[in-house]
Amino acid sequence: AVGGIAWGHDCLWIATQINVGEYYDNNDYALRCRDIATGEVVQEFLFNHTYAEIRGIEYVNNSLWVNFSASGASHMQQFDATTGELLERRASTEHGPSDLAFDGTFLLLADIWNWYDKINLATGAFEGGYDTPFEYSTLRGIAHRPGEVWLSGWIHNQLAVLDESGTQIGAADVSALRPTNYSNQERQLTFVNDRLAINVEGRIYLMDVVEIEPYEQSNDGFALNDDFAR
Repeated sequence: AVGGIAWGHDCLWIATQINVGEYYDNNDYALRCRDIATGEVVQEFLFNHTYAEIRGIEYVNNSLWVNFSASGASHMQQFDATTGELLERRASTEHGPSDLAFDGTFLLLADIWNWYDKINLATGAFEGGYDTPFEYSTLRGIAHRPGEVWLSGWIHNQLAVLDESGTQIGAADVSALRPTNYSNQERQLTFVNDRLAINVEGRIYLMDVVEIEPYEQSNDGFALNDDFAR
């Protein structure tokens, strides 16, 4: 199972579960950074924690943040991306944390209950957040590029795009995102330079992003224009 993807060190970080622990054993994940041209692993270290399920990862300033749930609680840990050394532990949220992104100032924490929070990395404080156009507990993925926050959900074959103020500015039908009734289906996102990477059932898709068409708000706040991701 893939627990998260992130772009950093000029390679794609993938959190892959390599061992499902028994009652007294850790769940083990390999955090591997792969060259996207060759597939070669250029950096790797092990993450393990009792009952841990990684929900998302993000690369920030030569460190890798790992968001995970364990024993009914949610946590974040920061690792040195070169050595794998654990730098910091933090509680994340009492709600339903999922994927992570970074907007250049704040760490963005997607919540399965359809909003995302902004976290001040210096203080750990929550600095507010925004509702999303998804429904029920379906939000799974988040990615950021200047001026835009991209979101994915597990029952939609669509991505939603918000501006920095939380206003929806676009949506796209994506063929790789097959709607599913499996609520634990992860759909993490990350930008790889100008391309969008999506984790779907353990497969990583790299998608070109074309010009966003003018967006018209629908009655339910989630509508399609012509595709702008493929």
